[in-house]
Amino acid sequence: MRPHFHVAGFPVRLHPLFFLVALATGWTLISEPARLALWVGIVFVSVLLHELGHALAYRRHGCDAEIELHGMGGTTQAHDAAHLTHPQSAFVSFAGPGIGFLAGGLAWGLSQLVPLGAPGGLVDQGVRQFLWVNIGWGLFNLLPMQPLDGGHLLADLVRARGGYRHERAVLGVGIATAVGVLG
Repeated sequence: MRPHFHVAGFPVRLHPLFFLVALATGWTLISEPARLALWVGIVFVSVLLHELGHALAYRRHGCDAEIELHGMGGTTQAHDAAHLTHPQSAFVSFAGPGIGFLAGGLAWGLSQLVPLGAPGGLVDQGVRQFLWVNIGWGLFNLLPMQPLDGGHLLADLVRARGGYRHERAVLGVGIATAVGVLG
C-alpha cells in the first residue's frame, strides 16, 4: 500500500478507522462540533508525533522506518531493525512516549507563560486535551505489558541484562499489570 503522505522523510499510511476511533473516543463532545474537531485533530497530531518519535529513534540507529496510523493508534516499523541491540531497541520503545512528554511539557510551560484564552474556552480545552493525550496516554503506554511500549521496554531491558531466559517473567509482569488495570 502506498503512503498517503510523508513526515520528516518517513512514509505514513492512514487508515480511515483511525479517525472513526478518534471520533468515538471524543463522543462526549458530539454536541459541540468545534470541540470534537479539535479533539480529533489533537489525537491525530499526538499519535503521529508519538510514532515519529519511534521513527526518528530508528533512523538514529541506521534503520529506515514507516508509520501507519490505524484503529488502535499507530505503529512504526523498521524492516532492518534486526541488528539493533537490546538497549537500542529499548531506546526506540521509549522514544514515542518520550517525544509526547516533551511536547506536553512544552505545551504546559507555554500555557503557564502566555495566557491562552479564557478558562474553559476552546484554546484552554485544546491545551488540556493535548496534555491529556501526550502525558496521560504516554504514561499509560509505559505500563509494562505488551503490546504497549512499556512492555517492549521491559522486555528489551530484561533481555539486555539476562538474555531470553526470563521471558516468562516478562509475560507474568504483563499479565499482572493487565489484571491490575482491569481491577
